[in-house]
Amino acid sequence: MTWEDLCRRDQLLLWGMRTWVRHVKSGVCPHAALVEGLLPFGLEDAIDPLDTFLTTVADYAQGKIDVRCPQCQKVSADENTLIRFVNGCRSSGRSFSTDGMAGLVHARGMTECLRTAFLLAVASIYPSSSQKAGQFEPDAAFGHDEHYPFSQSQSVH
Repeated sequence: MTWEDLCRRDQLLLWGMRTWVRHVKSGVCPHAALVEGLLPFGLEDAIDPLDTFLTTVADYAQGKIDVRCPQCQKVSADENTLIRFVNGCRSSGRSFSTDGMAGLVHARGMTECLRTAFLLAVASIYPSSSQKAGQFEPDAAFGHDEHYPFSQSQSVH
């Protein structure tokens, strides 16, 4: 799966996840970068739930989780699992399984991951009407960092 295969909502979620990991691994609080990147899309309500969800995933991770740099075009299997998990919390009336997350987080943390993913799913994660046209392009919006300190693939934990 590639960046272009994702709908805009999932592109924004993926960008937020990758940016969060990038900053946390650098020892920098990710909040300011998330505000700068998501606020123009009317996603202020998603910033704190995204931070809480990813902190929870990191706290209960069973091992390394493949989260790539913000400019990477390929979506890792782990990133796809996280996106599907949040989307599953958003989809009412459909069957929902935590099976995919079971490979990423310890069972003792699953309830907390589910709770925080639900908070993220019900946040204002849809772009505002003025921002719906076109594709979200992280390089255009945030510039390409040639001095990115991580390899193509990085992990949350």
